[in-house]
Amino acid sequence: MPDVYLVGCFVGYSRVTQNLTGTVGAGGYCFIAAAVASMLTRATLDRRTVWRAIASEHELAEDEPVISCTACDLVEPASHEGRPCLRCGWKLLSRKPDAVVRAGALSLAALVLTLPANFFPMTLSIQFGQKVPHRIVDGVLQLFQAGLWPLGILIFCTSIVIPVAKIVGMAWFIVSIKRRSRKYLRVKAHLFRWIDELGRWSNVDVFTIAAFIPLIHFDSLASARPATGASAFALVVFFTMAASRAFDPRMMWDAHARRPS
Repeated sequence: MPDVYLVGCFVGYSRVTQNLTGTVGAGGYCFIAAAVASMLTRATLDRRTVWRAIASEHELAEDEPVISCTACDLVEPASHEGRPCLRCGWKLLSRKPDAVVRAGALSLAALVLTLPANFFPMTLSIQFGQKVPHRIVDGVLQLFQAGLWPLGILIFCTSIVIPVAKIVGMAWFIVSIKRRSRKYLRVKAHLFRWIDELGRWSNVDVFTIAAFIPLIHFDSLASARPATGASAFALVVFFTMAASRAFDPRMMWDAHARRPS
């Protein structure tokens, strides 16, 4: 995630340079160039074209039941379920095993850790012998007070809005499957794609701490270290990302195949 790390470094650099003088060296500019190139590659690369260049798709008999590989999207006969994909080697499964249970457990763990992640300090600064805690909300307010409101909005969205939205979204998907709901299937499918893609951007605050904490070490004058909230927040991000990966959105569409009662 070089693009996410780059944003985190930029936020950390902006915070540090409010009170200290700092410059970006040659290595920093090289990393910026590499991150920009990575973002452009991610935006322009069509992975399906890459997979087709590795091995082309083969035609199947008409009206034959099929199954799609979740890794490379190769369509194969449904009778191949349980076998390795002919193109990428990934095991073919019509549905992920225990997808609802695993996604629900991971989302619940993230929900439990959301409170300590937001109410406990993310960092603990020691300034002239006094301990100064900083929560997520405190960091957002500091950015607004410093006139860096675009960064404040970014941190608020990535650190508070996106994790909470992911937990609420996953809960909606799981309840819909349990109730076999046929409502808003297209909306839920698009929302799941957004959740799966935007989940990694919650790491901005984690990377911000990793970027600027090592710079705040001035013997007994000032220092900083990660606090309890940072560990809780990192686990929230990890569990929400793992939940979206464990979930199988195809199960939401299983309700569409049944006849309405």
